Amino acid sequence: MSGQYLIMELPNIIAIDGNFSCKKQLPFGYGFYSTPDIDVASKYAVKFTYEGDDYLVVFQHRVND
Repeated sequence: MSGQYLIMELPNIIAIDGNFSCKKQLPFGYGFYSTPDIDVASKYAVKFTYEGDDYLVVFQHRVND
C-alpha cells in the first residue's frame, strides 16, 4: 500500500528545490511525493501518449489549516 509524504516544509528533502537525484530509487519507496512547485513536479511526473498527444500526470492537493 502506498503512503503519502508531505515534504513542503522540510529543507533539502526530495523535491523542495529540484533536489531529487534518486529518481529511480525513491528514498521512501513508492508513494505520493509533494512539492509546492509544479515545474519540479513535472520533472518526475508519469509521461504517456494518448492518441498522438503527450501528457504528464500530476495531482494537486491542498492542506487546510
